[in-house]
Amino acid sequence: VEIETIASWLTGHNTYRWLMIEQDDMDYVRYKCIISELRLISVGLQNWAFQCKVTCDSPFAYRKPESSTYRIHGSDVLDIQNKSTYNGYYRPKMDIFLNAGHSLTIINESDASRPFKFQNLYTGTMEIHVDNEHQVITNHQGINLYPNFNMNFLRLTRGNNRLRITGEVTITFYFEFPVNVGA
Repeated sequence: VEIETIASWLTGHNTYRWLMIEQDDMDYVRYKCIISELRLISVGLQNWAFQCKVTCDSPFAYRKPESSTYRIHGSDVLDIQNKSTYNGYYRPKMDIFLNAGHSLTIINESDASRPFKFQNLYTGTMEIHVDNEHQVITNHQGINLYPNFNMNFLRLTRGNNRLRITGEVTITFYFEFPVNVGA
């Protein structure tokens, strides 16, 4: 029964799951994997281990989740480090709490000053969730914010990114940087 429970736990999913390797030099990363082709290995009539096929979603591991929160009153400049080893862009998730005002602009000076911009937003407070990778914007009020957005989703270049932010906002960035691991 215990073997069946473990086997079901390992292979009972049809979506990618996090795989972490308990080893000192790999404790900062995890992989998105599907486990299949499970085979029981016995030694001396004792069930000892499983052999399996592990299929990852990409050639990268992912750094463990990090987040950073910033309060902006008017205008400020932030340096955000993209810790990815991938040479392309990294697109973080963001939670934006608009404290007041009608607009928010984030200019990434490290990406040809490409602007991420909301304008003509409603007065008062608003919480906005942005998934830059999948280009999805949601909010608790259920308001369609795409007409108020310039459709330049935020992307970070590899290394340091200088962000110039204008607005009355609190922004939390969420990162799971893809990295190469191994020789």
